[in-house]
Amino acid sequence: KALDHADYVTADGWPLVKAAQQTGFSSCQRVTGKTLCQSISNGAISTSYALLGSESLPCQIFAAMAESHGSKMVMCIHGRSEGWELSRLINELNESSPRLILVALGAPKGEILAAKLRQGVPNSTIIGVGGGLEMAAGMMPSAPKIYERYNIEWMFRLAGQPRRMGRRYLLESPPVAWDLLSTTK
Repeated sequence: KALDHADYVTADGWPLVKAAQQTGFSSCQRVTGKTLCQSISNGAISTSYALLGSESLPCQIFAAMAESHGSKMVMCIHGRSEGWELSRLINELNESSPRLILVALGAPKGEILAAKLRQGVPNSTIIGVGGGLEMAAGMMPSAPKIYERYNIEWMFRLAGQPRRMGRRYLLESPPVAWDLLSTTK
């Protein structure tokens, strides 16, 4: 439901890309939070942005990398999102007017927060980047290229974070992927 009102939805996993391609979006390509964050931190994209959800150190490292390539962080809120006051957050975002709002929270928290912000911050593009910020800042390891080539990055993340990723990858994702792929043929 949180994605129903999104301006854009990115396909960050291969089942989403395959499903989109099978339903007529043949040019759909995978876009990950890591790819977007790296594009900002290495200067491929130069913009103003707000960062919501990362820990303090990755936020500082990412901001320094991005600033050295022309992007400007106008706001960073980190810590547990449950303690954030939504109306105050919306006011601060509108005052700082970032072009992008990067939501570095895991699913579904990131999507739910983005949906709540959408109406209150109409002039910014809100994008969920999950752990992509920590990867771009060098604080979380990325899967080796061979994993990316065969679309099995999830195995690398599961091995590195079994308690955090186990439920998502072993219980929640398979039925969704199966439904997506079986209904789009």
